[in-house]
Amino acid sequence: MKHVARHRTGPPVAVLLAVLASAVVVAAAVVVTGLIGDPASEATPRYATPDEPAVSPEDPLAVPDTPDGLDMLRDFDAARSQAWAEGDAAALTALYTEGSTTGERDVAMLSRYVDRGLRVEGLRTQVLSAEMRRATPVRRVLVVTDRVAGGEVTDGASSRALPDDAATTHRTTWRLVEGRWLLARVGG
Repeated sequence: MKHVARHRTGPPVAVLLAVLASAVVVAAAVVVTGLIGDPASEATPRYATPDEPAVSPEDPLAVPDTPDGLDMLRDFDAARSQAWAEGDAAALTALYTEGSTTGERDVAMLSRYVDRGLRVEGLRTQVLSAEMRRATPVRRVLVVTDRVAGGEVTDGASSRALPDDAATTHRTTWRLVEGRWLLARVGG
């Protein structure tokens, strides 16, 4: 009796979504994507002041208005989240300096999602602390401790929440290019 091998078209969508969600968590942990303070955390955000709490009781994901690069991070987060939700590789590329390895990895991952008909919506990162280490007129180095705090992967028919992850610390390097702060590098 001859055995006929069945041709599989690929893993079920649920398995694919789980694998891709894990990849997004890793990418989000590498790239700073948002700003908030965690009221449940024992860590006190360095950008909080006695007069202005880091977290609004009405909206725990609200971002305080503060100096020292946090506005830069907030803008980056909003633009990156939108690019991922829309599957817009050109918009994502525009957030990084030319030749940024971090940017190239982020865009490559987004492209793989788009090729599979997937989007990442509502991607949020919780910033537990941020400290400006160097600031010149054209370069900033910011050390950020953050964690993924929300988001989901969807194929339009179903979705799967991204898991929260542990806090990690990153050294981010930014460059001023044509009046915009672009992310050049993220390191450990």
